[in-house]
Amino acid sequence: MSNVFLVCFAGRAKAIPRQVLVWGIILAMRRPFMPLAVSASCLAAFGCNDPSAPTVGGAGPLDAAETEVSVVQNPRSCQVSRVSAGKNHTCAVLVDGRAFCWGANEEAQLGVGDLVTRPLPIAVLTPKPLVEVRASNGSTCARTTDNQILCWGRVAGGVQGTPGTSKPTPVVLPGNSAAVATGGDHACALLTDARVFCWGRGGLVGDGTMIDRATPVVVEGLPMRGSSLVATFSHTCLRTTKAELLCWGNNDDGALGISQTSGLGLAPVAAAVFTFPSASVAVGPGQTCVITGGEMPGRVWCTPPLASPERMGWGANNLGITVGQAHACTIDKDLKMRCAGANDQGQVGPDPRLTIPDTEPLPVLTDATFMSAGVAHTCAIRTDRTLWCWGRNTEGQLGIGTMLNTNTPTPVVFPAGCPLQ
Repeated sequence: MSNVFLVCFAGRAKAIPRQVLVWGIILAMRRPFMPLAVSASCLAAFGCNDPSAPTVGGAGPLDAAETEVSVVQNPRSCQVSRVSAGKNHTCAVLVDGRAFCWGANEEAQLGVGDLVTRPLPIAVLTPKPLVEVRASNGSTCARTTDNQILCWGRVAGGVQGTPGTSKPTPVVLPGNSAAVATGGDHACALLTDARVFCWGRGGLVGDGTMIDRATPVVVEGLPMRGSSLVATFSHTCLRTTKAELLCWGNNDDGALGISQTSGLGLAPVAAAVFTFPSASVAVGPGQTCVITGGEMPGRVWCTPPLASPERMGWGANNLGITVGQAHACTIDKDLKMRCAGANDQGQVGPDPRLTIPDTEPLPVLTDATFMSAGVAHTCAIRTDRTLWCWGRNTEGQLGIGTMLNTNTPTPVVFPAGCPLQ
């Protein structure tokens, strides 16, 4: 899933009661979308960002699938800087560079040395502090403070069918990395010299072949420097420094934004459906969405199957977007978060309808600074730096200590001893 729309800002410690009553636990157990009672020794806010995009109100980057926006600082303990929601697990990075993951772990995607599912965050040991993390379908990759890439889970095995590693494993690249993107069966890294390298399943790595690659290979045919990189199960997109979009991988649903709507893009192709420069980009299975820039900023455009790429109901005030399997969310300039699409797992938000049309996106939060959509769950940071998640929770991917779905934003529960900024 697209890792997200984000904002990171400083804060100070403030005590939080150990028991946080969100709603009634008895009612929650009877009705799958009722808010839950959670025990919290620490609550945290997360974010994940693309380091290349323009800024709004400060020095933090603003982008694609993820975005960073400066807002008023608020006191809060458990400072967290990055988050990424995958298919059925979630990972985050604290301000001191420590990593936590939670949710499904059948392919070792939590990176803790076993295959045990966990409904609460657990620490992931890495050789260096982290600056970003990307979770996808059974896979996780991260970038360290010295710009090296670590992966664990399915993608760390290198090729399809190869068992992944259960702990963070270095990826050998011919230079320092500026960004990382994870797609499940493949992963990619944008180097500081602007080259892009990918590894994993053939047809997804962008080298013009169908050959599985156990080690990174350069993506062929990139005509200009890249500024951000996003990936999902089926395809990868690079936003260039000129705000153009190049994509490669599976095009069965027209995800690559080209004239045909099937087959594979073995090498990067221009997403011609987007006729305006992109300010940010997000990808989900079978879909690519952008927030427009240039002379018509703030609009939501997505690849077919719809006849027109513009999604009129979102308006023209958007800063960033995140895309799940069948839902999407935006945050606008007023920090209002809206979502639309499938709501059968509660992934859009607190509304009894199973589908929310994108002609009328559902208002979810009024103070969101970051968001990340998984396959069927969503997480967001609020202005007080707390992290809230909602949607499918069958594997504990919401991090709230239960495995019950909820359509109401609920705070993630971290262990005691969170670092303070």
